[in-house]
Formats: sequence, C-alpha cells, structure tokens
Amino acid sequence: MATQPRHLKFREICPDGNPVHAADRRPYGCTRTVAHDHDFHEIILIRKGVVRQVVNDSVVDLKTGVICLIAPSDVHYFEEVAAYPDAWFTNVACTKELYEQAAGRLARQPARFGGRGPVVLSPASRPLFSFVVSLVDPLKNFHAQPHALREQAAGTALLAILNEAAMNCPQGDGDAENMPRWLRAALRAMEEERNYVEGLPRLIALSGKSQEHLARTMRACLGCTPTDFVNRKRIERAAMILASSEQPVSRIMFETGFNNASHFNELFREKYGCSPRQYRARHEMVVNPKKRDAM
Repeated sequence: MATQPRHLKFREICPDGNPVHAADRRPYGCTRTVAHDHDFHEIILIRKGVVRQVVNDSVVDLKTGVICLIAPSDVHYFEEVAAYPDAWFTNVACTKELYEQAAGRLARQPARFGGRGPVVLSPASRPLFSFVVSLVDPLKNFHAQPHALREQAAGTALLAILNEAAMNCPQGDGDAENMPRWLRAALRAMEEERNYVEGLPRLIALSGKSQEHLARTMRACLGCTPTDFVNRKRIERAAMILASSEQPVSRIMFETGFNNASHFNELFREKYGCSPRQYRARHEMVVNPKKRDAM
C-alpha cells in the first residue's frame, strides 16, 4: 500500500510571519527525502551538479542553472545522484498570496503557469541565473529585517523568476517542446548583446527563414511574436544592468537597443510593475540594506 505524501504547511516551516523562506540544500547522503505536497509554492535553483527530483511519479534530473517551479498540489521528493556528491540547490518557499501577487504583475500568463506539474526552465544564461541568485540569496538572512522589506525583497525575486518562466513557457496553445532546431539555435544566439541590440532584423537573419515563417513558428511554439521576444530580451537585460550598475537609465536604454524613452518605460513598467528608476531603487534596498539604512 502506497504511503500517503506528507502535507506541509507554510506556517510550520516559517512561523515568524515571513512571506518567504529560502535555504540551501544538499541531497547527497540521503537516499531520498519524504514525499510531500504543500499549501505554498516552491522554487528550486540548481547551484551545482545534478539534482534528481521525482514529481508526480515522474523523474526529472535538474542540472546546474536550471530553475524549477513546483505548484502546491505537486507531490515531490529528492533522490541523491551518486555521481554528483557535491550537488546543491537553493530552495525557496513562498505563500500563495505572495506568488499570486507577483504573477498578477506579469503582462502575459502562459497556459501551464501556476497549474499542476513542474515548470522546468532550461539552464538560464549565466548572467540571468547570477542575477536571479543575487535576488534570492539575501532572502536566506532576512529574518531580522522589517516585514515590509522582507515582502518587497521576496516580491522582487519572485517577479524576476516568474518573468523568466513567462518568457520560456508557451503562451496559450504554444508548443515549446516541439520547437525546431533552427529556432532554438536562433533564440540561443539572441542571448548575445550584439544580436539582441540589433533586434528583429538580426533574429530573422539568424533563423534563416522569412519573417512570416519565423513569426508563424514562434507563435506556435512560444505564443509570442518575434518583436515580443526581442523586446523581452532587451528589457530583461536592461533590468540586470539597472540592478548591478550605476549607469544612467538613458545610457542603459540605448545600450539595450531602445531609442524611444516612452516606449522603453512603457515596456519596462509592463514587465516589472514600476519604472526603471524605481526598480533600481528597490533592488538597492533589497541587496544593499546598508544603503537603505543610510537613507
């Protein structure tokens, strides 16, 4: 007779009123963890090696750089992979309320988003993964911070992760799993600065297809247009520069391929729910609390 999965409650693992709990985990040395579901959302960031997770009876091997979203109703547990004794990951648990609040700020909602079944994001580009980690790591030691700041920090990190999920999961009837190789190669190449700055013409050239063929395929596989993809990639890069440098906003705008401030601000606010300057200020408060204290 199968053992019933344990049901975890958020307030049991985080009784101090914090809306998020983050901690590092090492699966090696434990044959398998206890199967469980929960009344909260989990986000897993693979920091090193390969971590094996069993979700709803399906085995998923997660590699370095992968981000995995686990819904409350998912039954899952971890197993050690003997070949990777030094593997480790960061586990983030957050309340349904905080998760839904962050998800509600997204302009587009993929069909699978928030539903049952894990959302596994292929290894993110190194700059993007480093950016997400820079937002998540401070959450591990935020218990002594004011509640408002903890919630803001968690919301900022969640929004960055969910934006990445929204960009990589199909919208509507998209079918990303059957994406043709030529499109995968073109989209990978668009991670490079010189390509996303050049924008749509460069994406068309990299695909080797007509604009019409490219647009049809991207709608079928990703549920977005080539222009939407380029703009998201540019805005994503702009957010990373804003959070990690003191360059003027106008310079960042031009460096990421935009030449219209109104359009740039509109797209940025649509994705992040605030202006570029507000985003920078919030990130500084989250990552550099000393700067907040000095204000």
